[in-house]
Amino acid sequence: KVQSDKIFQIQGHLEAVGTVTQPITFTSAADSGPGEWRGLDFNGAFVQGTGNLAYVTLRYWGSGQTNTGLWIRQTGGPVTLNHSCVISGFRSGSDYALRVMSSQVNISGTTIAGNGDSAADDYALYAGAADGDIEARPGEAASDITIIPAP
Repeated sequence: KVQSDKIFQIQGHLEAVGTVTQPITFTSAADSGPGEWRGLDFNGAFVQGTGNLAYVTLRYWGSGQTNTGLWIRQTGGPVTLNHSCVISGFRSGSDYALRVMSSQVNISGTTIAGNGDSAADDYALYAGAADGDIEARPGEAASDITIIPAP
């Protein structure tokens, strides 16, 4: 659990591998609702970060200046997200459940659901690079990622 309004920044490698019966949950200390902490941040501007996340749930993100649940940017190696969920996060304004910038990300069997405040500028998945952007909004599907609109 992460303290209120704090970000979990990865500077190196994060190995968070749960199982079906013992998943790993990243959430706020209160664990009671959206907007309580700032999310996970693989930020290659500081140290080239990599990660292996499996059977992970990321929920209730979106406080302070951070509007992204899982932010993967300028990493030196891949970040893998398998059989995981990014759920129930937002703050007012633009929201990004999963935001990827100039990085290699492998995603499989992952659900993105109930994020954002239903505004037109909410993104379940946003991937940007020098050669163009990829966007997936609630109600859209990309590969084997399931994107479910916020209620």
